[in-house]
Amino acid sequence: MKKIIIFGGTFNPIHNGHLRMARVLRSKFRPDKILFIPCHIPYHKNYQGLADPKHRLAMARLAIAGMPGLATSDMDIKRGGRTFSIDTVKALKRKYKAGTELYFVIGADSLIDLSRWYKIKELSRLCRFITIARTGFDSGKLIKGLPFPKDVIDEMKRLYQSSPRINISSTRIRANIRAGKPIKSLVPRAVESYIRNYGLYK
Repeated sequence: MKKIIIFGGTFNPIHNGHLRMARVLRSKFRPDKILFIPCHIPYHKNYQGLADPKHRLAMARLAIAGMPGLATSDMDIKRGGRTFSIDTVKALKRKYKAGTELYFVIGADSLIDLSRWYKIKELSRLCRFITIARTGFDSGKLIKGLPFPKDVIDEMKRLYQSSPRINISSTRIRANIRAGKPIKSLVPRAVESYIRNYGLYK
């Protein structure tokens, strides 16, 4: 059975926390591939300061260069418009056909509004959710309160990843850039250079 882990997001910008989590997922789940998929425009957030998709995709490619088992996809960017996770998962289902398990990574903070995601019940039948711990969020309580069948809830509890907690955020990185503070410890060197070269987030 082929196993693909979907790591979607704005990646505005991608950072060391994302890569640390990818290494943990690769070690624990032994997937055939972890696929980083930058969205075009997130449907559930009103993003100001969202870098052009081409920049976010380029930074993701630079960040994972040389890391085995990690890849990027521009499928959401090419599709254009607002990004819906259900469309991404359906497209991957068509691409990989039968015999492939899809795992969808979400942060614990996303559990608050997960039940309001577009076609979430259908999405929960097409993939398995891997929830990543985030400081300040009671994942156990949030998972238990979701309007999913018991088997989905039980699986989400089983796949929950308590460590490492990702305490780096893209919001913090953008704030540091605006304030003229360093981001060297927060992003890969190639991403730092790209941001500087293109004058992003100032």
